[in-house]
Amino acid sequence: MVGHVDGNALAGPLSQVFTEEITDALARCAGCGSVKAIGETIAYMSEMGSVLRCPGCDSVLMVVTQLRGSLIVGSPGITFLRLPLAGRDATTPVSRDHEGGTT
Repeated sequence: MVGHVDGNALAGPLSQVFTEEITDALARCAGCGSVKAIGETIAYMSEMGSVLRCPGCDSVLMVVTQLRGSLIVGSPGITFLRLPLAGRDATTPVSRDHEGGTT
């Protein structure tokens, strides 16, 4: 087993993922199991932050807010988030066996 390192080790890979269009990322709802692009979810926005809800069952998928110069993201209702890598398409269907995996 490889020892652990701090989260800075993921700075490179994460910066590649999150520079792509996040609204095209696919998320599976923990409440009803539907898979939708983030851009297809329902957003409630206020000065305190934003909440994304599932259009199928109204479960809270993601909460986003800013605090003291930081962006804070919680995703209590997402069982997986499939993000496209540079030059790839996240909307390509995957089999039920591989959803949320590394295929």
